[in-house]
Amino acid sequence: MNRITKWAIVATAALAVIIFAVFVIMPDERHTASRVQKINLDHKTYSNLKELEDDADVIIRGTVFDAGKTLAGAPLRSEDGREVPGIPTTEFQVAVKKIYKGIVTDDQVTVVLTGGTLEGTRYEAEGMPWLVKHSDTIMYLHLGDDGKYYPLAGGAAIALRREGKRNNFILPTEVHGAQEIEIPDSSL
Repeated sequence: MNRITKWAIVATAALAVIIFAVFVIMPDERHTASRVQKINLDHKTYSNLKELEDDADVIIRGTVFDAGKTLAGAPLRSEDGREVPGIPTTEFQVAVKKIYKGIVTDDQVTVVLTGGTLEGTRYEAEGMPWLVKHSDTIMYLHLGDDGKYYPLAGGAAIALRREGKRNNFILPTEVHGAQEIEIPDSSL
């Protein structure tokens, strides 16, 4: 083996290690923030599951494709006229596995949550669930004018799988205001 071939092999191996480190070993951006800013959202709560179902444009069961892409919010104006940073949002790609209500024409939708990590700060909407790559969820969604989907109840209308129960999902307390709501998949 000549000297150039050896260097090519070493360079290729080094590149493979770097790619592995960036895409596999390194934690996602959500866990690398040096600061956390809590966001308190005022939102509608629902007295029962039927009311939530009636308000939803679409109810789907889906699997989250990615860790989400955080976008900076549009700047806002304070009461005294100063410009303040907008609240970031994070867009997730979700594979549609089952449609319980409404019409979804694609097998994948964009779901938008309030919060995310920008410039070393993680913005967290208090009490709201966060989507995790490969998680299976049931979502109660509003279709926005931009063609993206927004969970009802200020983002809380995302039922996550109950630990140890394959087809049972839990809506967080923030949807009802007082208690979690358990949803057996068979009830939809």
